[in-house]
Amino acid sequence: MRSTRNIDSYTDTARRGQLSSVRIPLSIALLSAGLAGTGLAGICLLPAAAQVAESTPQTSAVSPDAIKQREQELDAARTQQKNAAELQQKLKVDIAAIGQDRSKLNAQLIDIAAQVRSV
Repeated sequence: MRSTRNIDSYTDTARRGQLSSVRIPLSIALLSAGLAGTGLAGICLLPAAAQVAESTPQTSAVSPDAIKQREQELDAARTQQKNAAELQQKLKVDIAAIGQDRSKLNAQLIDIAAQVRSV
């Protein structure tokens, strides 16, 4: 006759049942805490942002010197961008030329190898 197995004697089997019942509520608790935290953070920041906006008056008067300086900075940035684009085009042309030279070299090496083998 076979003896009946006691499932409780297998610690792994008993733990699996306990962990699965603990994991679900724990994951739900963590998820709800995370959602509640983001909701509270958004609520807390909104009044503070409104206070900052109210306390700092908007000035529409900007000095002409500041405008000229910003225009010069913008022109300098545009010049750098144009130079970078031109350099990029030159590099692309150089890379294409190097690729063609490499293809020619590979063809020459293959031809020389074929000649050496035939001898």
